[in-house]
Amino acid sequence: MDKYGYILRKPKPKNQEQKSTDNRQKQNNAGADIKITTDETNSGENKAGESVVTIVGENQSKRQSLAIQQMLLNNSLAIARMNQYRQNHGITGEESYVVSGSLVQCNYGYEITRLGVVRDHGVYDRNGNAVLTCSDCKAGENVYGFGICTSPYIVHKQNESVTIYSETSNTTITGFKCRLALTTEWMEDDNVHTHIWNEEKQQYEKVLLKNANLICSYGLGRISIKEIVETMPEEVKALYTIESINIRESPGGDKIVAILSNEILLTIPSSPTKKVVDSEGVEQEWINIRYYNQEDEANPENMRWIEGWVVKEYTRNMPEKEPGKSDLSTSEDQLSQAEMLIEARYIYRYLSERGWTDNAIYATLGNMEKESTLNYKRTENRKGDINEIGRGLVQWTPSDKVKTWLIGLGLKSDMALEIFYNDIDLQLDRIIYEIDTNVEKDKQWNDEGYTPKMSFAQYVCSTEDVGKLAQIFLLCYEQPDKMVQPDRSKLAEKWRDIFQILNYSG
Repeated sequence: MDKYGYILRKPKPKNQEQKSTDNRQKQNNAGADIKITTDETNSGENKAGESVVTIVGENQSKRQSLAIQQMLLNNSLAIARMNQYRQNHGITGEESYVVSGSLVQCNYGYEITRLGVVRDHGVYDRNGNAVLTCSDCKAGENVYGFGICTSPYIVHKQNESVTIYSETSNTTITGFKCRLALTTEWMEDDNVHTHIWNEEKQQYEKVLLKNANLICSYGLGRISIKEIVETMPEEVKALYTIESINIRESPGGDKIVAILSNEILLTIPSSPTKKVVDSEGVEQEWINIRYYNQEDEANPENMRWIEGWVVKEYTRNMPEKEPGKSDLSTSEDQLSQAEMLIEARYIYRYLSERGWTDNAIYATLGNMEKESTLNYKRTENRKGDINEIGRGLVQWTPSDKVKTWLIGLGLKSDMALEIFYNDIDLQLDRIIYEIDTNVEKDKQWNDEGYTPKMSFAQYVCSTEDVGKLAQIFLLCYEQPDKMVQPDRSKLAEKWRDIFQILNYSG
């Protein structure tokens, strides 16, 4: 029973269905329809005295395995059933479920913005927009700045001012910059009869309704839903910067939040482009983007998605097609974020086709980025015999430890290592071979220091938290001197976000 008196049915734990490697293919092919359950009670414990609809969204790690048409049909039927349920039980009041892309406003904010979503809950309306819950109120992920704050209650009067361009009046306006300091969830009345399963938090949460409000403690502003979008969602696009460019806090603004080169930028479809005339009279088109700030890996708590604005002409679109082997980088140096994305997509497809779960792949990508920047040609940057230092995707050390295995595959002894460290498929095959090998000296995975133990075979099938799996891979596979490295978990979460936002998974 939740704190509002509703009886909630928790779905069957996934690990009960994933105890052996025999389930790998089954997991990959399993459908992920929305499940709707209702619990009704008139007991004294249920203070609301009503029923509740609980919804488990499709498996987020494999939701793209369904055809998009079937997915939208399943979800539109689910929304219809939710509304029918409310009607059958005589439930009155607000019935509009808020979805990503809906317009939001602040009573002290100058601009109207749209709600966004980085990780949805696998539940969509008939148009394919993600249905949100009361916890979807993170600044920079769900709620974006309203430009200028006009509140008379601003706590820090020394706050910097910002100048923004008004399209309606074709003028620039200066005022205190909007600084979002949001409460932890949207406020609604207790009479919310639909709860959605949050896979990340492993709990049910109230669906977000149009009458909800959110408080910003910075200026005591009240944020509300102005309009629920009823159109098809725009796709997020992956861009990259073609040279070292400034990411600014506002379109044409003075404050620079980052200087990026050859980095991944994700567009924010809910935010329209803006044209601003600069001091020299040149009109430039600015686009709202997110980028992943990972400059301070020594302090992983600072690694996160950050919003900013960039001049459109300084960006290019990342390739949309699935990368082939010929599309991979031939560099032996550290790869840029844009180059890593191409490598990551190739690795994802290779491992996914061989039964790895999405979460296991993201956790592995986070570790590979830390080891080699996903560059299969990378050699460890330290002096010594080439055969004694780390090389390849996971920096096998010593690098000649794979030689016997390669000779067993039929490669000539004098050429085996150079072929291996110039072939990404061979390196991925080696990792797959290490899962079940009985050759003691070829076993890389050691779970002796981890409790509860998790074998390599269990790892590749796991749907545990991505950040947790990243640490397990570090501990059991990489086995470094420094056993806890939270930045690897953050990098794994970054890859999860990118693949899910861009629909690369599945």
